[in-house]
Amino acid sequence: MKLELGNFYVKDIVFGDKTKYENGILTVDKEDCLAFVKRDPHITEADLRIVKPGDMVRLVPVKEAVECRVKVMGTHCSQVTQDHCHRPETEGPTA
Repeated sequence: MKLELGNFYVKDIVFGDKTKYENGILTVDKEDCLAFVKRDPHITEADLRIVKPGDMVRLVPVKEAVECRVKVMGTHCSQVTQDHCHRPETEGPTA
């Protein structure tokens, strides 16, 4: 089996009721993401905001980050990614 990395070009990002990628638009379920982050007992408060080039905001650097990856081909997430992708074992990839 060959591991193939896919590039998904994002034209826009929006909040929605389901996390998905479709036609260059990344839709993020804000509440689901925050619930995942807040499972860590060390995190007492969190919020997500969408910031785009040209917005008048100040960003602080992220000291630790994990690059988002998902299995491109196949019928289910592996157990390693299953904990992070919130999809049933029988459902295919959403990318």
